Amino acid sequence: MHENIEKALRAFLTALQTAKMYDTKHPMVQKALDVACSAIAEALSGRQNLTFGIIKDELSFEQEIFFELSAISKPSVELLKKKGIERISFRQGFTKEDVEHLVQYCAAGKGTVLPPVAQYLEAQGVSTVSAGLIRLG
Repeated sequence: MHENIEKALRAFLTALQTAKMYDTKHPMVQKALDVACSAIAEALSGRQNLTFGIIKDELSFEQEIFFELSAISKPSVELLKKKGIERISFRQGFTKEDVEHLVQYCAAGKGTVLPPVAQYLEAQGVSTVSAGLIRLG
């Protein structure tokens, strides 16, 4: 039902994993970011925003849980949770640079001291991509 949504999430996670291996300015990371941005833009078509979540260890969108993608993306899910990220939202008008800032934050090494993701993105001037914890109630 949500093939383009899963494709966008998969592409974002690929960019994230590629950035864990290379600097975000590396051509392979830039290519992965291009693919991710294209997939996200396609999934955003007709929507104001697109929000992914992590419920326990499962990737989700709205009422759909991507069990298979969650199973093969465990390292990415664990990384996001360690960075204090349980939800990621993309809004119309996002740019590659906005996504790159989020990927850069997520891919930062263990020794890197960073503020919470929302503060980091705000400090970078990012307003069309947000991330953080899921707040219930």
